[in-house]
Amino acid sequence: LSITAGFAVAAQSSARRRQHSCASLRSRAASGEEVMRSSCPPSQPRTRPHTADDRAEWDALWRGYLAFYETDLDDATTAATFRRLVDPGSGIRGAIARDDRGAAVGIVHWLTHQGTWTMTDYCYLEDLFVAPGVRGGGVGRALIAHVRAWAEQHGSAKLYWLTAESNTTARGLYDRVASRSGMIHYEIDLD
Repeated sequence: LSITAGFAVAAQSSARRRQHSCASLRSRAASGEEVMRSSCPPSQPRTRPHTADDRAEWDALWRGYLAFYETDLDDATTAATFRRLVDPGSGIRGAIARDDRGAAVGIVHWLTHQGTWTMTDYCYLEDLFVAPGVRGGGVGRALIAHVRAWAEQHGSAKLYWLTAESNTTARGLYDRVASRSGMIHYEIDLD
């Protein structure tokens, strides 16, 4: 081998080892294991609408989301939520993010509603959850981009969402991809 060819072979071999090592780290992080951040380039998560086949993986992420917000829902409500997410006739939409190995690493749910200040609908992003081990790796951004693209295709006037004031990790992303409205949220529980 020439010196140049030898360097090329060594570089390819090194890149394959790094790619395998990065995939292993991402896999461990997606399963919830704490791993140190590395020099691995972030992989771009793939997003797509939920299908019935996603139920088990969605359920694990959904339960993580509910735990994050210290909320319990009965199994019947969880089952009804998933049925609506995969029913094309429902007004609730959902998407799942998968890493480069195909593992589910995030979910997002949204709906549209009419407004009094526009002739078109508003798009409300209701739920967004990213597996703890992959936060900061582009999954949340990809899920928001998925909803934004859907909202633009369907003529929504705006996309908006709420988050807990204490959710500083997510707010760091939200401050980069959206503008704070300055509105304060109130609610009255009716059940």
